[in-house]
Amino acid sequence: MKKKGIPWPIRISVDNIDYLIQNLLAKAKFSVVGGKGLFSDICWNSVADCLEAYVTQWDIILKICEDNSKDIDSAIFKKVSNIGLKHAAQEYLSLLKPIAVALDILQKKNATISDAVEQWKLLQDKFEESQNLSLEKLQKFQHRYKQALTPYHFIAYMLSPEKQNYALTPEEKNLALETISELHGNSGLLPLVIKFNARCSPFK
Repeated sequence: MKKKGIPWPIRISVDNIDYLIQNLLAKAKFSVVGGKGLFSDICWNSVADCLEAYVTQWDIILKICEDNSKDIDSAIFKKVSNIGLKHAAQEYLSLLKPIAVALDILQKKNATISDAVEQWKLLQDKFEESQNLSLEKLQKFQHRYKQALTPYHFIAYMLSPEKQNYALTPEEKNLALETISELHGNSGLLPLVIKFNARCSPFK
């Protein structure tokens, strides 16, 4: 697994999971007490899944290390018993989990461009409300948001027949309408889009 650039709470948590998987005694003890779902492959949503498995079963993992301290690598034991690391992993999980859920939705075969806008707006709401996200990280998210969503995404969202849980900002609506005007200014499409978005006749 490539770990360069991965934040230290995630990197160390994954190291601990790696050890438990590879250490036959620890793995057997973990299975005996009902532990499950330990894996450390890093792809798509498995980072969040790995952290969730570690955080939610941390008490089991700690007990195994305590009960078998002579057979457990001391460096791993020290990392597992580090409560600060556990809290940091929980903090990262609270940020990664909503992204993992969004990815699950958008990887479905029937996912649409409108769904992508919906998920980005949902993430925006969650992160703006989060107590664990610094201003710097929030600004990075906003930068990614603007990179990901184009006027064409906003047009698709405006024209979606499905019920929308989020409204486009005035700036996003203007970008969509300006793009339609530039591309189809003489087709009569723009007035229809405005009426459809406002659910005016004949789109009530």
